[in-house]
Amino acid sequence: MGDVVALDDLLKEDPLVLWRVSLSSRAETPLHVASLAGHVDFVRKIMELVPSFAQEPNKDGFAPIHLATAAGHLQVVRELLNKGDSDLFLLKDKARRTPLHHAAMKGMIDIINELLSNCPHQKGMEQVTSNGETVLHLAVKNSQFEAFKVLFEISKKLEDHEERVNAKDKEGKTVFEIANANATNHVQDENLLPVIATMIAAATFQAGLNPPSSIWEKGVHLDNKCIIPTLNYRHAGDFFGLKSCPASRFYGFMLCNTFAFAASVVLIPFRRDPRMAPLLTMISLFFLLFTYLTSLGTTAPNVFFFALVCANEAEEPTYREMQVQKGGTMHFMVPVLTLDDMKCSIASLRDIVWV
Repeated sequence: MGDVVALDDLLKEDPLVLWRVSLSSRAETPLHVASLAGHVDFVRKIMELVPSFAQEPNKDGFAPIHLATAAGHLQVVRELLNKGDSDLFLLKDKARRTPLHHAAMKGMIDIINELLSNCPHQKGMEQVTSNGETVLHLAVKNSQFEAFKVLFEISKKLEDHEERVNAKDKEGKTVFEIANANATNHVQDENLLPVIATMIAAATFQAGLNPPSSIWEKGVHLDNKCIIPTLNYRHAGDFFGLKSCPASRFYGFMLCNTFAFAASVVLIPFRRDPRMAPLLTMISLFFLLFTYLTSLGTTAPNVFFFALVCANEAEEPTYREMQVQKGGTMHFMVPVLTLDDMKCSIASLRDIVWV
């Protein structure tokens, strides 16, 4: 947990402990772990003792500053920049991404400003990844539009702004081409959601007004007393009362159907909300599925519950004594399942398959 006191005690016992870690082949150094966890005091202590750790990549090719940037630990990034080498902001991972690239991908505006305040803007902005991506490409590809605005304003003040904006990645796309493609996909998704919501709302509305005959018939009395006794595994063969208890199947169907209808109706005004739209879509589809399963449970054969019912009706098994002689005699009581123990006769099997 970044215990500096414990580190001091460990160094008193073995002053070379940190250097031994540095000799291990491409392992995670304590600075990697502390940077990722955001332990500023621990990072400061290690940088005082072994500043070269800041340049060390881990097995995935990430230096501590890459991890701190991606995790959004501004104070750790600031400490690494202050105590590390002057070119720390240009360190590249296996994909040739600098800390500024990682900050652009994550939309870390504070870290973007911190990185650019410690390096020449021109040098930081002109770096490209192994896929030919600039920081502007990465911000747009990851939908970090606030970060893109900050980087774009900085780019406008620098030389070669037009070339940087019109630069193409390895796929031959400029920043604005990527932005237009993302906007088109976003609009298509927004246009599709109302269609899905309307279809679910129409289906559930119709089912609510006119339930299937297997769910509701005029003149059928709903006896609520049969609901609770059927809600256990002994009634699995009866789909937990959906067949034998009219109240169970009616209330189960109407409850799921109502939730699906309500979620689909609420989805329409929230279709542009990036958080609510996916959630409401999943809720409406989830309850629509259970509406279907409830209806299916009133008509489908109970083949799937055959094993459960047979196991439930089985009596206590017969036990037979077994002897094992190996350096002595040992006695075991072994359960033996016989035909007499099973009550799944042909007649009961017929009742289980179709009630």
